[in-house]
Amino acid sequence: MSWSFQTNDRYHAQDTSYYCGAACAMMILNEIGVAYTDLDQNDLYTSNHNHNANSGWFTDPYGLCYTLNDRRPASFLPNFFVVHKRLTEPEGTRDVVFTLYRDRRAFSVRADRRPDLYTAHDGPGCLITPAAAIEAARRGLEALGLDRSPGIASALAAANAGAPVLVARLDQPDRAYYLVPWAGDRGIELVVQVDASSGIMASAAHLPQPLPQLVIAPEEARQVVRERAGQRALGEPRLVWRPCRESSSPLQPLYQVHTDEGDVFVGVDAAVYRQLTPFGRGG
Repeated sequence: MSWSFQTNDRYHAQDTSYYCGAACAMMILNEIGVAYTDLDQNDLYTSNHNHNANSGWFTDPYGLCYTLNDRRPASFLPNFFVVHKRLTEPEGTRDVVFTLYRDRRAFSVRADRRPDLYTAHDGPGCLITPAAAIEAARRGLEALGLDRSPGIASALAAANAGAPVLVARLDQPDRAYYLVPWAGDRGIELVVQVDASSGIMASAAHLPQPLPQLVIAPEEARQVVRERAGQRALGEPRLVWRPCRESSSPLQPLYQVHTDEGDVFVGVDAAVYRQLTPFGRGG
């Protein structure tokens, strides 16, 4: 089941590579009434880290929970934060949403399992076709009411769905997803992520500054590896993603290019990486 909701909350970047917990605390506290000018990520990180229940984490759920309760404004009382120990990621994500937006509803989108919506391939599992991915993206936007969001609504009105891009998950070899772009005269204005097996919409992003292209062409990735890494590309580059410091968003996949000396990764900005660096716990 997919739990998604566009909150329209104000985003704030983490100040260091391991301040993700501090940034989360900052955004949540700001949403419940604490001004950003009264918040400092160094201070929030110290509070989180000093009250962790698990060693080896920069910020664990208990450290974050302590900080939120300790710093909550008087206007938020008597409400408080708790740690829900869930067994699955979707349940945990749902609890995060419900904690902040108890009166909002999130809906799941189930893929139509008609055989004609699926395609044979050499990757993970049985995947829906690109055409089915576009349908699933439309249904997902409608089911969650995102098609009525001003930015997404304007993108849908001004742009058309383009060819979906298939991305393989390196951290979950049996999983893949499509990125469905909506492009108009100004470029790509909307990108929707759809699970390639179930057809469930995972996320959507409206792009106020349209992109000329979602990813570079495979041949361009081969050329980048040849010119910048000095290596000969073997076979066809494929788009992949895993949570890593080189790309923290599934909307920004990388090309995996096989070479005589091992794999090389090429980002959407044509940056070259010899390896992908996993995030640390809580970072």
